[in-house]
Amino acid sequence: MKIILALLTTILVTNFCFGQEKTNADSISKNKYYNPIENKVYVAEDGFKTYKDGKEVDSIQKNTKKETKFETIILLSGDQELKESTSVEDLKIIVDKTNEIFYKLFNNSKKTGQIMIQFELQKEKDNIIQFAVRDDLDLEIMKKFEKLILAEKFPKSHKNPIKFQLIYKVNSKDN
Repeated sequence: MKIILALLTTILVTNFCFGQEKTNADSISKNKYYNPIENKVYVAEDGFKTYKDGKEVDSIQKNTKKETKFETIILLSGDQELKESTSVEDLKIIVDKTNEIFYKLFNNSKKTGQIMIQFELQKEKDNIIQFAVRDDLDLEIMKKFEKLILAEKFPKSHKNPIKFQLIYKVNSKDN
């Protein structure tokens, strides 16, 4: 467990959420996470841990900086599933490719919002990739983003399907 966390922190520059649950964007429960893509609430008995810059923090802190960035990775599969079905290298490839496309398209956006991308890595079938947006996001850029992400060839699961989400924040350059 600690090995996976240590290795995954090398992928992230900002926040890392694990085994979590959010009830909505404004109020956060330590043991619930509402997934708007599946319209489902995930629950973790012991709550979830939040990591920032590779260190565990006691609570989720709102970022007040006006910047466009990759904010969080949320693992919706358990530790054992992740160990058996993927590698840190595969997750890093997915995050890096997605980040590259995101920054290329949204870095100079004139609108503000959030993007959630949910990956479900499959072993034999095509990976399932779903998107959710919030606020006043530029939907023309979002269409290009979806098209490019769906065209990418991402690593597959090695055994069982696993799910995780990448959360991005887009701030307008007019702000």
